[in-house]
Amino acid sequence: SSFRRIGRGAKSSSVPARSPQQLIALSGVKPWTGGIHLTSVGLKELDNLLCGGGQPLGTCIFLEEDRWTRDLAYSLLKYWCAEAVSQEQNLVFPVIEHKRPSSFSPPKQTSKDRNAVSDEIFRLLMSLPRNLHWAKAQKQQSTAAPSNMDTPATLGVLEEDDQDEDVEEGLEIAWQYKKSVQEKMLAQPFSQKRSQSSSSNIFCHSYDLSARMTDQKPLNPADYIVRIEDLEGRSKLPPGILLFRELVSLLKKNEGKAFRMVLYNPNPALMSVALPLFLSHIRKHKVPVVLLVYCQPSKDYKGLSRLSGSCDVILKTEGFSARRIHPPPPEFRLLQGILTISKISTVTAAAATGSGFFGDISLSKKPAAFVYGFKRDRRKLHISLLHIPPEDYAQGGGSVGSGVRSGAGKIPEKKITQTLGCASNSGESAFDF
Repeated sequence: SSFRRIGRGAKSSSVPARSPQQLIALSGVKPWTGGIHLTSVGLKELDNLLCGGGQPLGTCIFLEEDRWTRDLAYSLLKYWCAEAVSQEQNLVFPVIEHKRPSSFSPPKQTSKDRNAVSDEIFRLLMSLPRNLHWAKAQKQQSTAAPSNMDTPATLGVLEEDDQDEDVEEGLEIAWQYKKSVQEKMLAQPFSQKRSQSSSSNIFCHSYDLSARMTDQKPLNPADYIVRIEDLEGRSKLPPGILLFRELVSLLKKNEGKAFRMVLYNPNPALMSVALPLFLSHIRKHKVPVVLLVYCQPSKDYKGLSRLSGSCDVILKTEGFSARRIHPPPPEFRLLQGILTISKISTVTAAAATGSGFFGDISLSKKPAAFVYGFKRDRRKLHISLLHIPPEDYAQGGGSVGSGVRSGAGKIPEKKITQTLGCASNSGESAFDF
């Protein structure tokens, strides 16, 4: 198999802790208050909802998709993985191979069902969205290629000619502050500086969900999927402890980059034992790792509850496309779904007081709301606040108390105008004959 495998003799080993200077040097990582470092989730609007504008290193996000529709949660997962590829971070999907039925696997699970997880991950990686920053940089390089023989000062003049001439007219005193004049004096072309800024030092990239990243960069899904051999019967230790050791052994191949790990549809009973130990190990040794648990709704509610309780952020999505019998209210007619933040733990208070890594919700960095709306266009997914009108101005009027519903916010219907005259179109005139 072309997938990477972990043998039975894999042992856990501690990873040397990194200094703050080493963490800042990592691609896609920026510092924050209290010695915390952040990395982007791939969607700027979701970054703003988290503490400090990103996901802190050493944290885990629990993403639960809708029972009927998976497009919204799946798009968030695509953003998260695409940002890892764009930042050249280590992206890993650990998959456990069950060679025989175990107490942690369903009794009717077959080898075909187990391989379905790898197939879903394969399709996910091949459908990552197109990086718009890469496309812009490639376009600028292609347009600047024919004029490589010109001098830097000439390039600056050419870039200025592309702009509107009326923008900076009338600048007699501050003429020297024009960008074109500064670049001409310093012999630094604006187009070259802009292309460099668009291709480097970008914390959160922009993506196009209607296109594919594979058209820009070849991706081999086998490089991101790591198969872990069956944990049953390998040792006297519980399978959860063995899984914890296998996950720690994956951190050996850090290669000086930030590490992103996706736990794709894991077994709740097994992962709820290994995940708390793994997070404790990461935070103790200050390893630059972020995790995302992607789960589907399951009947094992207790297992999902224990697993989500170990995570720092819990996100749940609900799409409106499947709600035909009970559609959403008319106030949500422009939305495609709802994002619910069931839990979000920030690090401000815990890091400042030294009481722990994630102690409680910080009032200074708490999000503005815990329920948001999804808006989806052809290219992007947007997260916005819910602008719910007052009850008396909603469609149908107010429903509080025993008063009559006003219906002030009802969508106006087309009124039939009555005209007087012979053979009027209204059909209600007394002069019709």
